Amino acid sequence: MNVYVWKKRIIKTSVGHVMMTEHNAKDVFLSEFPTTTSAGEGYSADSKKGQRAEGTDGVSRTGYEPTMEGSNVTMAYDATFYNEGYRDPDAVYMVQVRDVEAFNRVVREKRAVKIWSSDPEVSSKTQCSTAVFAALVAGGVPFKGRAEEWARNIKVHGEISCLFPGTLDDWMADLTSKSSITGVWRIPFKVPKQTKTAAIAPAR
Repeated sequence: MNVYVWKKRIIKTSVGHVMMTEHNAKDVFLSEFPTTTSAGEGYSADSKKGQRAEGTDGVSRTGYEPTMEGSNVTMAYDATFYNEGYRDPDAVYMVQVRDVEAFNRVVREKRAVKIWSSDPEVSSKTQCSTAVFAALVAGGVPFKGRAEEWARNIKVHGEISCLFPGTLDDWMADLTSKSSITGVWRIPFKVPKQTKTAAIAPAR
């Protein structure tokens, strides 16, 4: 699979983001955003334009502003790029998942979480970076150092506090020094030309 990382951009008011997809495809596993309205679970005020990541490439035209908490929604590939101002990701990684069953279970769990929070200290809340990190840990990615400490905390408590996209990027970049062992490679960004059927069914 592929992990896309956008780092924080103050000028463009982006707090950064992490999205995980099927390898070389637009099928989204995780791309968690907060909604800023109460117009409906997982949708923006204009529900006809705010679309989930369920095999569609719908683009939300209403915008998702940075908030401390909001309803959690998994955005589609093109909608994610729209909400990041159509800027290219700062890094893209190809990741080998060793435990597919455990990975899929955590992806489903994170997509089903109702509350997006910038500091999700309990399992009833999540955000983009912590969701992707938890899924990678479950999938067997051998994080080390500080990341390994956080990975152990996830296994005990089911969630961790705020993890920034830039920090996760640093941890993943560290794994690329021994790609043949870690199963993590940094690859150039290119827009996928195809949409596959993702290995995991849409959670909602």
